[in-house]
Amino acid sequence: MKGHIVKVTGSIVLCGWYLLVPPVEPHNGWVFNLDAPLSRWNPSVAVGSTYDTAQACQAAAVDLAMLADLTLRSGVNDPGIVASRHGRCVVGDDPRLRP
Repeated sequence: MKGHIVKVTGSIVLCGWYLLVPPVEPHNGWVFNLDAPLSRWNPSVAVGSTYDTAQACQAAAVDLAMLADLTLRSGVNDPGIVASRHGRCVVGDDPRLRP
């Protein structure tokens, strides 16, 4: 991957595109927080989290949402899976990723 080195969520990584999912928080059950700052969002683990292009990241976000829908339809009710339906692609040097 081409790019420069930036700090993202406390670790050094190459600049690229990141597929992030919202944080899941306990609140009368589990809820995902779409309004949380991007610095609190988590990398996707189901389909990977780092991509060379915005298009590759968006394709992975679509795949992740479809995987989450299939999993939920199978009866698995997991807050992390529900949060995966709301993945966002963000360029690695986006200032909103800084805490």
